[in-house]
Amino acid sequence: MSPEEWRREAQALRARGRHAEALDAFDAARAAAEADGDPVLAARVRIGAIDSLAMCGRHDEALALAETLERTLADAGAAGDAARARANAGGVHLRRDRYAEALDAYTDAARRFADAGDAPALATTRVNAAVALTHLGRIDQAAELYDLARAAFADAGREFEAAVVDADRGHLLETAGLLLPALRALGDAEAAFARLDRPHEQARCAVDLAHVQRALNLLPEALASAERARNVFETLPLEYDRGRAERERAAALLALGRDHDAEAALEDARRIFDDQGNDAQSALTLLARAHLHHARGRRDDARRDAREAATRLADTGLDGARDEADLVVSDLDQDIPRLA
Repeated sequence: MSPEEWRREAQALRARGRHAEALDAFDAARAAAEADGDPVLAARVRIGAIDSLAMCGRHDEALALAETLERTLADAGAAGDAARARANAGGVHLRRDRYAEALDAYTDAARRFADAGDAPALATTRVNAAVALTHLGRIDQAAELYDLARAAFADAGREFEAAVVDADRGHLLETAGLLLPALRALGDAEAAFARLDRPHEQARCAVDLAHVQRALNLLPEALASAERARNVFETLPLEYDRGRAERERAAALLALGRDHDAEAALEDARRIFDDQGNDAQSALTLLARAHLHHARGRRDDARRDAREAATRLADTGLDGARDEADLVVSDLDQDIPRLA
């Protein structure tokens, strides 16, 4: 097979969420390009491997590869490909919940795509930047980027990319407290991903849907959505996403009065994030466990988890979650009870 044929095979595997297999195909593409004596093509066909490495939890390798490919491609005059490597580095930071670093990378890549007149790449990068902005609480800026990207994808007839925007916009609406519009947006996006046979994106959408359903007190529906997502991530397998699904499942279980099952799910999620070195997600899981302990009268355990969560969240940019952890500690220190 030619380098491009191997690259297309790798991209098809990525689309199915089979990232470990995709990495083998990307490596075969590189080897084929090197055998043809084309080092620039050998670099270009591996850009997608940055994302697959991150999906497999190999974040340091992903960032090292992004830096190497960006430098190699820039030196060769392949500015557009170098920008794609930079954008993929943003994706690694985003997956580690390092939102400021992700935004820096996406902003840099977007500037380069705009200079080159690459409208599709610019629209995709704007979506990713909007995700980072949403997590950083910069809602108006995120909404503006989503609108620009959604219009570009609609004009180009790109249904998958439009569905990605709709799913991410659902998260934005939920962050803004607009729960019913968020529920509709996420439900529509999940249905679109199902039509397009994109199980990874469909399951990620289901996790966000579960969060909104729980906020609306649709507890059996929230549990079903979280379990549906978890089962997909176990099959692919994608541990980071499974951790998010387990934490959302735990929240639904706790609200349904199934404390033991909730605690087990939180422990599973915490182990996943600790294994991946993701302090932000591990801290959010500790915070969820602190709420469980507090609601059940286990004050010392709640104080311990909340304090550790606040410490881990200090440098993540997740100020709302850090404030929430500090409030739990303050309530416990002042002997203020919490409702179950």
